[in-house]
Amino acid sequence: MAHGLAHIHDRCVVVADIATKNLLLSADLSIRFCDFSESSILPLNTDMERVDERGYSIYTDMGQLGAVMYEVVTGYHCEFDLFRDQPSGPACAAWPRRDILPSTQDVWLGSIIERCWVKNAFQNARSLLAALELVTLDCPLEHEKKIYEHLGPHANVLADFEISLLPDRTLDKYLSQTKLNRTRQLNCMREAAAAVSYAHSKRVLIGGFTARNFLIADGQRLKLCYLGNSRVVPEHLDIGEVNEDSLSFKHDIACFGSLIYNVVTGEKFEARICQPSNPATWYHAAISENENYAIPDRMAEARRIHFPNWPWDRELPNTEGIFLGNIIQDCWALPGYMRMEDVCSALSELSKQDRSMLTGKSGFRVLRLPFVPVLAVAAGSLVFIAFRRATRLSLLSLVPRSFRYFLGLCLSNTAGSLVSTYFPLYS
Repeated sequence: MAHGLAHIHDRCVVVADIATKNLLLSADLSIRFCDFSESSILPLNTDMERVDERGYSIYTDMGQLGAVMYEVVTGYHCEFDLFRDQPSGPACAAWPRRDILPSTQDVWLGSIIERCWVKNAFQNARSLLAALELVTLDCPLEHEKKIYEHLGPHANVLADFEISLLPDRTLDKYLSQTKLNRTRQLNCMREAAAAVSYAHSKRVLIGGFTARNFLIADGQRLKLCYLGNSRVVPEHLDIGEVNEDSLSFKHDIACFGSLIYNVVTGEKFEARICQPSNPATWYHAAISENENYAIPDRMAEARRIHFPNWPWDRELPNTEGIFLGNIIQDCWALPGYMRMEDVCSALSELSKQDRSMLTGKSGFRVLRLPFVPVLAVAAGSLVFIAFRRATRLSLLSLVPRSFRYFLGLCLSNTAGSLVSTYFPLYS
């Protein structure tokens, strides 16, 4: 049904009357739409997401389809009545109040049906189709096995036959027993990023992960595991546009930011950014207490466009002054990083250029060091040159040996302090 509705909307048609009586079941058990007597044909290239044809729109079509889905799943009749409580005389279609529709609690596909009944919860019929495509009917173990088979071999992804080999070597347990230096932390994050990026390249959305989803294999190599919440995105869907519950590029990237934060600080933080199981919770939070309409400013704040539950900056831990803090912040931020390839590039850049670029103590490159340390380095260089010239002119003998020793010790300590401060990755 969602496939058919998406095709109809692509042809710039608003159906306006979707009900079980207007759907036919063919011999091969596929669904066929029929009876377009109430439908509106709009000019090609019409922006269907903005259409309001006497109250009818693609959103009323999806609301009616939600009622059909409810009837198919539960066996109980459900009507998405667009003219209930209308005054006498000519009237336009109006979105029905939520309280006249049945509860979707404990109903299979209930969260999807609920979103059909919340205007704009699905951007269009293809968003609804994406949500339905990501529903799995397999048992958890069988589903996870299929994910491993789809991913195939990769250095940082656990093979399905290895699943029971290392049950007690998860990264979270390893971190509780071992303190990693910054070089090891960076290597771990590169390997984890490579695993997540590879999964995305194979059209797999992980659906949320923590340090528990990585095993320490032989040779201290990280391997992604426990993929029960993952989904393979069908080819006909744009994986970059998928945003269903905890399944999206950005949700995986935010989880990766939390993973870095855990590895670097030893503290756990879960960015709860997925859509709520019942989107009516944030919708009704934006409803005026006195009027039955959504207040625009509050609605915009509640939904945050595509990520309605994304945390505000004030809700995130402070990453200033910690190793890889800039990368963590960009993983959490909107828009920030939107592809794992960008995260991989940022981590790889640390080994190709100055690795202190994104450390907590200094956000400066070598050529942008603070003014005072530059003067200290310059002064040390001048003293060194003076010593060399004094040696050539045989004037060094005029300087007391104890003073020469003291001056050399001071220069050595100054250089060591500068290196440890501005190049902590190597200290």
